[in-house]
Amino acid sequence: MKGVVCILVLSISSVCRANSLSDIQIEKWHESQSSLLSAEKEASGEKLLMRVELSVARNTDVIWVVDRTVIGTNEKEFNTSSQKLKTSILYIIEVSTEVESLKLISFSQENVDTWYHLDLKADDSKRYFNIGTCHSLIANINSTAAAASFRCSPELDSRNSWYQEMALITKSSRNEGTNWVNISDNNFTPDINVSLERDKTAKGTVNFSKRFLMIQNSFLFLDSFLTIDLNSIVKTIQYRNTRDISLIKKDGEFVVERVPHSLKPVDGEITTIQCETFGRNPPPIRVERNGMAILDADDVFILSINTNLRTSSSVTFLHNTKEMEGNYTCVLGEEGKDMVPLYVFELKPRVPRDLMQKSILQNEKTNCGRRVKGQDL
Repeated sequence: MKGVVCILVLSISSVCRANSLSDIQIEKWHESQSSLLSAEKEASGEKLLMRVELSVARNTDVIWVVDRTVIGTNEKEFNTSSQKLKTSILYIIEVSTEVESLKLISFSQENVDTWYHLDLKADDSKRYFNIGTCHSLIANINSTAAAASFRCSPELDSRNSWYQEMALITKSSRNEGTNWVNISDNNFTPDINVSLERDKTAKGTVNFSKRFLMIQNSFLFLDSFLTIDLNSIVKTIQYRNTRDISLIKKDGEFVVERVPHSLKPVDGEITTIQCETFGRNPPPIRVERNGMAILDADDVFILSINTNLRTSSSVTFLHNTKEMEGNYTCVLGEEGKDMVPLYVFELKPRVPRDLMQKSILQNEKTNCGRRVKGQDL
């Protein structure tokens, strides 16, 4: 099934310079477009049934991420469904007990996303929450500093378990997409100084040296995160805001991300293949196989995300088959003139679980008593 996230944005000017406070546009607070109302976990044999109730604003799209697999919220073949209630939406998914990570993510129109990280090992129960919503702000203070803040309702309490992080997104010097670096611990480089404040509002400030800005003045983006620990069926809620803080902004400047694929596709298992771009008003992107579009089907989920900062296309196959093998490419633009090789997909045979466990036991016996380099036994 196909899911498309079409996000409308205002075009920015082709070139914008900011050298003083008066030159910088006043930014507005952006509201998270979903809030958590309840969560329920129910185990049955080797299956887990998870239900998450959200209050969701209009034009907000929601997806599941199961380990590294992207799935829509109304995909019967993928065991997901949703129910529209009076003032909320109930999202339901059934997963295997072998799943290690499960997230429900809402995407806003303004590059403010909300991530709900679920605890698959929590006790079976149903919990109600009064989390409310959070607003986020990223703005240039002057030509060498930027600020990132979160304010929530109910207000944040400095005695509770929550924390703010900031990261920089810059262009890779090796032309391999972007570099994403967490700068919250202040140890990234002496050219960057970060301060974080915990109060009723989470406040972060980052100061750059002029030397750093001379290098990164035309492609510099700030990621700001607020993570709230719930220690429940929903372990954490993470709010994310991404903004362009470059001093020089050239419209249409973007890079194709080198999405890390450690895929070893196994016959019969589920797989997601993804292409991404990042920058200023990047073009649409799609995944192709052997130079041809991948057709929509009941056992295929196709997701497209388009904002003024990033475009993404992912294809999830419910069951890996020989038909999936081939050369995958990322195709840019509506006309598809530009193509970026992704990787060659080769299916591996499925190993029965009893044989896999036997192999693991044999390896453990073989390695027993050996000293591993760099480790103390």
